[in-house]
Amino acid sequence: MSKRTIQVGRQIRNQLVKLIDELRDPRIGELVITEVELSPDLLFAKVYYDSNEEPEEIEATQTGLEHAVPHLRRRLAAELNLRNTPQITFHFDKDLHRAERVRELIDEVSTDDDPASGEA
Repeated sequence: MSKRTIQVGRQIRNQLVKLIDELRDPRIGELVITEVELSPDLLFAKVYYDSNEEPEEIEATQTGLEHAVPHLRRRLAAELNLRNTPQITFHFDKDLHRAERVRELIDEVSTDDDPASGEA
């Protein structure tokens, strides 16, 4: 990934955090933007987010975000000095939840094998 791609990705992420926070769509719950992955030509942006919500609420958040894409693109175009504003797609970041589950399993195994845990 080029330095320019990384820099633009950070700018888009920072702006999207502010813009999403301003949205008044009740479907969009609390979320954290974890990464913005840009194509080399800066025309496409995959925005990954995480949320502690239930699966049904995450689906509603996804729907709300998809509905807000045209508004978010217009606002990004006004805020950022880019030749072209990238097409935005939102993706729930499942990798974080997988990593958390693996960590939980490792912790379980570690405490089961720990002789100080009092089990024989």
